[in-house]
Amino acid sequence: MVGDIPALPKAYQQKFQTAFGSPSLNSKNIAKAIANFLRTIVVQDSAFDRWAAGNKTALSQSAKKGFVLFTGKAQCVNCHQGPNFSDSKFHNIGLNTLDPGRFDVSGNPKEKSHFRTSTLRQVSHTAPYMHLGNKPDLMSVIEFYNRGGDRRDGNNELNELHLTEKEEQELLDFLMTLTGSNVSVLIPQLPANDIPPSP
Repeated sequence: MVGDIPALPKAYQQKFQTAFGSPSLNSKNIAKAIANFLRTIVVQDSAFDRWAAGNKTALSQSAKKGFVLFTGKAQCVNCHQGPNFSDSKFHNIGLNTLDPGRFDVSGNPKEKSHFRTSTLRQVSHTAPYMHLGNKPDLMSVIEFYNRGGDRRDGNNELNELHLTEKEEQELLDFLMTLTGSNVSVLIPQLPANDIPPSP
């Protein structure tokens, strides 16, 4: 993605002409193309989906208690909401990082250390967690939120949750129900004579 855009195969230029009315390989259209592709990756056959559709046995009792925590005491639903379990907004959650986050794009000082809420769909398959990948598993993420983040700088939107170890486990059990079947993605083949040679 940081390579020379004009060096991309001509087959992409043809596809961009069809999609955007221009063969221009600019970063704006590339971002739109990737975003539209990502929107096609939808998983709606998780245990949670089956439970929400009326299958009362799709979740364990522990996972059901975790859902109550998710929407209540643990405050997860404040940001992880809707069908994708994300409000798609930017938040400061007290990450211990020098990364300026959204501020680097917006220039708004109020958006320092703000990062977009990620989806929780397929969350059991997306380790490591956080934008830096510094949380190796979901329990370490839950513990991070339980203590109110790693940095208290006045802009951190989190509060200490005071979850017990049992509640942390119940919340984890619920999060595991948000994973459905694996999504298979077919990678299109470009014409052999249009693929740039390997360096």
